Formats: sequence, C-alpha cells, structure tokens
Amino acid sequence: MSYKLRQFLSILIPIAIGVYLVLVLHIPSGWFFFVIGGFMVYITLRAEPVTDMVRALSLGQLERAENIARSIQQPDLLAPHLRVYYAFAQEWIALERGRVEEARIALSEALAGNLRTTNDTAMAHLFLARVYVQQNERQLAKAHLEQAKQIPHKDLVEKEITKWEERITGPHA
Repeated sequence: MSYKLRQFLSILIPIAIGVYLVLVLHIPSGWFFFVIGGFMVYITLRAEPVTDMVRALSLGQLERAENIARSIQQPDLLAPHLRVYYAFAQEWIALERGRVEEARIALSEALAGNLRTTNDTAMAHLFLARVYVQQNERQLAKAHLEQAKQIPHKDLVEKEITKWEERITGPHA
C-alpha cells in the first residue's frame, strides 16, 4: 500500500466512522471520530511539505524541492522532527547549489536534532564529509565518512560512502 493511500485512509476511516455513528446510529459520541479525522488532516497538512521536499531531493528533483522549501513560510513552527528534516533538506539543496558554508551550518543543525532513521544519520555524515572535501579538510571528511560507515544504512548510502572514500584517499586526492 502506498504512502499516499495509507495517509488518505488514516483520514477517511475516522471520518467515515464518525458519520456512521452520528448520522446513522444517532450516537453523539461519534463526533469524537470527526475530531480524530480533523486532527489527522492537520498533521498531514503540517508534515506534507517537508516530506515532499525530502522525497523530491531523493528523486533528484532539485527545482521542485527548492519550490517546496520556499513555500514553507515559518519553519520554526514545524514540529521538532520536521525541523530536523527541513534543515537536512536545506543542507542538501545548499550542497547541490555549491553553497558549502550554508550547507555545513544546516547539516550541523540536522545532526544536532534527531533524524528518525539510522540511514538518514549516515547520509547526514556522508553529506558533511562532502562539505569538508569541498573545503579541503580531508581529515574531517574522513572522520565523518568513518562515522557514516559505523551507522547501519542502506546499500545506496554504502555506494556513496565508497565513492567518496575513493575520492578522498585516491591518487587524485
């Protein structure tokens, strides 16, 4: 089942139960399910831009991710875990655009927060290593690559770690 379908069902089911209880069975406590459905809509609308931004970046859609980032008016009002991913995505965009110092600052914020998965934490260390390579600080880059290697991660991240390790330690380093 896709993410969007699960999200849709998590909103639709409480509202449908509420409608059934209130309008068909005439049970006034059915309004509680409307509140749950409304809360789910609120949570979805609040988190959707950040998750879409990270998803766009992972698919290589940099322009779309930048447009989504611009649409988030007050990132300081995001939930703490969403602020971390917002900073993570801002770093990713800055790194892709060559704004290295901005990327380093945003990435430090993301690592200071709690990224939800170990894969994301490994990616953050990998990106920080990339930043340090661009700043010609190879020792710091190696240290962050080592940290990324120690953290459980997916094969795609492993390939990137290997690629950047070769860049740092290879003959052209």
